Amino acid sequence: MVRKFSISSLVAGVVFAICAYLVMWNTYVQILLDLPPPYSAVARQPMPPSGESLLRGSLTSDGRALINDATISESRIFLGNRLTPLLPSPYVWKSRNLAAQQKYDEAIILLEYAKKRNPRSYPVRRLLAEYYLLTNNVGESLKEMFSSALLNPDWGTQFMEAVRLLGNNEQLQPQVIEKIASEPDWTNRFFAQLDPEKADDPFVMELSKQVPPNPKYRKQLIARLAKRGDYANAFALWSKDIMRKGKRVIWPYDPAFDALTGSGPFNWVITNGANARAEMAESSVWAQENALYVFYFGHRRTRIVRQIMMKAPGRYSLSIPYSIRAHEGQTTRLKWTANCASGNQELGKVILDRDALETGSLRLDFTVPATDCTAQTLQLTGEAGGRSGQMDVEFKSVNSISAQRVNSLSSKKQEARP
Repeated sequence: MVRKFSISSLVAGVVFAICAYLVMWNTYVQILLDLPPPYSAVARQPMPPSGESLLRGSLTSDGRALINDATISESRIFLGNRLTPLLPSPYVWKSRNLAAQQKYDEAIILLEYAKKRNPRSYPVRRLLAEYYLLTNNVGESLKEMFSSALLNPDWGTQFMEAVRLLGNNEQLQPQVIEKIASEPDWTNRFFAQLDPEKADDPFVMELSKQVPPNPKYRKQLIARLAKRGDYANAFALWSKDIMRKGKRVIWPYDPAFDALTGSGPFNWVITNGANARAEMAESSVWAQENALYVFYFGHRRTRIVRQIMMKAPGRYSLSIPYSIRAHEGQTTRLKWTANCASGNQELGKVILDRDALETGSLRLDFTVPATDCTAQTLQLTGEAGGRSGQMDVEFKSVNSISAQRVNSLSSKKQEARP
């Protein structure tokens, strides 16, 4: 049965549609007038924002904008508004107009309402971070940055870059560190998502000193600082836990090979490979003692054990008791050396070769110069002189038996003068 429509019902339907349209127009007219016209590129996926654009126009120093970069990706707002009017886009645009009039408090109220409509909205949280900064509310701004990083994991590095830029502002740095320190999860997220190339700037170093990162990241940061030759900051970060426990660092660290707490490079770093293997274990020669077992079986020069020390300028002697378990090859030998970590200048060496007694003690004498040698490398290498050979040796310890710093040497020279 075909249903027939009367003229009166058709007219009633048209009138209802017109009334509904007028109600919608009166409700949204002011907001819609503020929206830009549609663009053909509206459906394109926006590129991730840079750390600088996340802070665009949000900080000032001496009356000038600290960050002045391109505008945020408008296409996200265009796309959301085109697909559905229930997204927070109208409130975003209205808040931007208010912000242009420096009515930041009103803009924030609108954005907080928009955030309730869509808590995952990037434009909303990004603008909230900016406007909170403009009203000197650093804590809420950081909250929006870290929330955005959690909601947009692919952009985490960019958000942490924004946090880093913010932290490098001298006036704001104390507030940034205090707020991050109060949120342990933020600290882990910051270090986990921070660009490794920016891991040793002033803010990151200051934050690391006050809020130690997780062990994995701290190890990476220490290694990076040491690789750049910044041994002072690397050691300060490395020794933080040790100093907190009331211990003093005596070089070499862990002289008896007891596997003490602490990662490289300021603790023993063992390199196991095709030409050598080493491990710390209970000694087979010295009762109730640990030892370093070294098995060198290559024909190439190989670094086996290494540690960076921070000795003051002066003369030093190290005692290294050993026991040879096996030795094959006329030219096979093991060599302990002390070098300047920067420049690799050799300061002293002692060799264990075929002429050595089966059990004995080596003595490594070296002098740390007063300049260009802040850190020193103590290492054990295997050398075979181009021929295959092997050595199986047990080292009991590496103990400092004498130390004479430069100031004491100078005073003795002065006393000897007529």
